[in-house]
Amino acid sequence: MIEIEQVTKVYQTGETEVRALNGVCLTINIGEWVAITGPSGSGNSNVWRSHGLVSEPSILLADEPTGNLDSKTGKEIMELFGELHRTRGITVIFVTHDPAITANAQRVIRISDGVVAA
Repeated sequence: MIEIEQVTKVYQTGETEVRALNGVCLTINIGEWVAITGPSGSGNSNVWRSHGLVSEPSILLADEPTGNLDSKTGKEIMELFGELHRTRGITVIFVTHDPAITANAQRVIRISDGVVAA
């Protein structure tokens, strides 16, 4: 199980203080396929960074895994994630702003106004 407790990210935009993450708590079970989504600048990528595939990982973390890819390659990447999840039981967690990509996840965690939305 992955547990994140009270994660806060604050940044300045001019004179305005933005609380991108405000005491966020998450629990993700081993073997889940989770998408974390929210508005651009919501601090999602400060929670997760892409780490890639090395040997036999039990967790795959990806930040905007299809962001700069053409649609065919993006689809292939998502199919690969699905295969790894189904055949190896790898926990897949990715950050995205693309609703078409979140549709692949078993669970979607939405960050809104710095907190996990209900």
